[in-house]
Amino acid sequence: MAPPSELVADFSANYSQFYCPGDTISFVPHSVSSSSATYLWTFNGATPATSTAMYPKVVYNSTGTFDVKLVVTDGASVDSITKTGFINTAPPGGSAFVEDFETGSFAPSWNPEGTGSGNSGWAIDNAVGGYALSTHSMRFDNYNYDAQGARDAMWTSKYDLTNLASAWVKFDVAYSLYGGQYSDTLEIAVSTDCGQTFTQLYLKGGSTLATAPSYTSATFVPLANEWRTDSFDITSLAGYPEVIFAIINYGRFGQVIYADNFNMSNVIYTGVKPVSDIDVKVFPNPFHDELTFTAPASGDFDFVIYDAQSRAILSSKLNGSREISTGKLPAGVYFYEIKREGNIVRQGKLVKE
Repeated sequence: MAPPSELVADFSANYSQFYCPGDTISFVPHSVSSSSATYLWTFNGATPATSTAMYPKVVYNSTGTFDVKLVVTDGASVDSITKTGFINTAPPGGSAFVEDFETGSFAPSWNPEGTGSGNSGWAIDNAVGGYALSTHSMRFDNYNYDAQGARDAMWTSKYDLTNLASAWVKFDVAYSLYGGQYSDTLEIAVSTDCGQTFTQLYLKGGSTLATAPSYTSATFVPLANEWRTDSFDITSLAGYPEVIFAIINYGRFGQVIYADNFNMSNVIYTGVKPVSDIDVKVFPNPFHDELTFTAPASGDFDFVIYDAQSRAILSSKLNGSREISTGKLPAGVYFYEIKREGNIVRQGKLVKE
């Protein structure tokens, strides 16, 4: 008969970061123990602060970095583990609201926030993009789903606009009015308090939103000339360190709303200024084990790759053009930033296959 295994306490969580105060984190023990073992959890900064449940769920009501401790008792044996800084607040994901959906999925840091029945929501369209110049966009299918006026939102990443002085956001939109009472509305709102309150930036519905003739016989798929570029001013957000945009559908069983190519323009910064006249490139994208960085022959550049939780996971100081090895990075979606003398030169998204 094999001797019993030595008791070892361990655990994980569904997320190591939470998006906003008030979010719930679920914990799972991975201890080496018998089925009769008992658990005592301690959650710094959470509610409840302690739990004896095997699979506890807790809420973090403030920003910060928090320790988690688990004590496992199995008969006469006791073992414990404390993970320092195990849970923390997700930081802003960059300083520019830019998204073209060409990865074929929403960024992991985007979050659906709906008030409807849960049967539908924003999704990625894999066939059509803005002005038929790409193959992806975000869409809400009001044609096949009657939201009955419910509010279905997609929250973006959090953006740090501390150094912004003024800017506009431009995006492409396509919509066909079904007619009658079947009229849908698109709103874009912003929050500077992590989703507690929102201020409207853009609102169009019905014939005002429409970019194409009315279409009732099937799901609307826009042609190249059935898109429009709209914009809204975000100068009022200058100086805020944490900004969330909400892209909101109010559905009335009408037609599909498409949105694509969100991009900040006419950007003016204070303090840290982007150097837009420096011709730097990072390619290929998608990539495998290596990236190629090209830049003018002189000058040092700081190149940083961030994961979906905005953690810096690879950084290099570059001079001129060179190859960058990324072999240890798992496949997935990443973000990068290039700076020169503290000035932002380029930001963007990378996909590793």
